[in-house]
Amino acid sequence: MDMKSSLLLSLLFVTFLGISCTGYEKKQTNKTDIIDSIVRPTADTAFVRKNGVALHTALSSKIHSLKDTLLRCNIIGYGMGEYENVYLIANTPEWQERFRKEVADHPLIRFHGYDGNDVCKEEGVNHLYGLHLWIEAEVRPLSTQTLSCVFSNESDTDILCSKHYSLAYEKSPGHWCYLPINTYAEDIGIIVKPGTEHRFTARLYPELFPNLPTRYRLFYEVWREWGEDAREKIVLMEEFRMKE
Repeated sequence: MDMKSSLLLSLLFVTFLGISCTGYEKKQTNKTDIIDSIVRPTADTAFVRKNGVALHTALSSKIHSLKDTLLRCNIIGYGMGEYENVYLIANTPEWQERFRKEVADHPLIRFHGYDGNDVCKEEGVNHLYGLHLWIEAEVRPLSTQTLSCVFSNESDTDILCSKHYSLAYEKSPGHWCYLPINTYAEDIGIIVKPGTEHRFTARLYPELFPNLPTRYRLFYEVWREWGEDAREKIVLMEEFRMKE
């Protein structure tokens, strides 16, 4: 999914009005897809065309009327393709089940997003070429919802950065996983001049995926050179810790 689609999805909130799944068994094929560790029937093309638009419309109406504010917060967006794709910040089995109970449980729905078990092999540096990333407090309480972050450019050239960042946590010693966060952001370039800095806020969602007393890493990508023929990407990383 490209960024334009991501931005469109991030503007949508949805819920379910009550689509009936009656008769689905008569339409399904014998094939199956394994999605989110649950074996579900694969609908044939005619069934998707007939029911997809109705499901999408009903989801939109239902999500708008959700009284469960946490569930609504967890829904980044949704979109209709071969299936009805639902994008969650925390895509855990518990949140999927909550969606099925309060919004819709339909065979065309597919969930997407980090569940806290996606392995993070990403690596970065804290400073390079006069570029530096830091967090204003390196030890944080478990109640932390935001991080005040600073990227400084002490080099002699303009640096390109963006509003995108990612977070990871140490699930077990030496084993890092991506932290579920809202991965959608406005896709714009930010030029940081030499001798200046760019401040931004990184958002955590402990109400959706609880913070743990362990180490965390913030990753932030910047570009030292850019253009059609040359672009040098640098992945900056800052580590911090959560404590009770």
